[in-house]
Amino acid sequence: MKVRIANVFHHHARLARYFVDYSRKIFSSQQRLVFFLTPALSCRLPYRHEEQRIEPVATGWPHPRWARGSLLPVDDGVVWLHLSVKDRRLSVVRGHRVIHEIPHFAIGINGAVDLRTRGSAMTPKGEFRVERINPNSRFATFIGINYPNPRVADQALARGLITPEVAQRIHRHYRQYRLSYPDTSLGGHIGIHGLGNRDPFLNQRVDWTEGCLAVENDQVRLLHSLVEIDTPVLIQ
Repeated sequence: MKVRIANVFHHHARLARYFVDYSRKIFSSQQRLVFFLTPALSCRLPYRHEEQRIEPVATGWPHPRWARGSLLPVDDGVVWLHLSVKDRRLSVVRGHRVIHEIPHFAIGINGAVDLRTRGSAMTPKGEFRVERINPNSRFATFIGINYPNPRVADQALARGLITPEVAQRIHRHYRQYRLSYPDTSLGGHIGIHGLGNRDPFLNQRVDWTEGCLAVENDQVRLLHSLVEIDTPVLIQ
């Protein structure tokens, strides 16, 4: 009996060391705290969530006014995205009325900020537009936004984050290609994407991206059907 108890104890100790070592590779210290102190999470780690098809929700309630001075359209027929970092809710809005919602998204490991920089692992806030869509991404579907755009370049220049030459380069690239220019200290390649092979249960509890906004695979595929190139995006 004593030998059996010792073997069980040794087995659980090895599992604990494995999860500690694994968490150090993929999580920050704050995320490890959530990982180990959330009982439901530790109990359900072996469980693989099965994705369910999410149908559009025609709620039809008026969307609250966005930030003053916003250039986002308000015409009834215009579809745009509102992502509330505080509520972690993504709303697809036509004019002033919500036509679909995604109840949760994860953001960058280090949170969200108005002007992100390369390597900060932060999600940018502000007004953007969809500039590219890749339905064959390793994250199911990738809906890229135009960060940094000319407005971001002007703000970064005013704050001394970039030089006038870099700001001009971003403006020139955008005029020529109508695409963001990611090869500066502001970074780029930001978008809304799915999880790929990652666990949806973990996505609900930890922020893990390098700055993108992550939703479940079926959710981003459905979102793809509701947006197009130049769809306005407000992250606040």
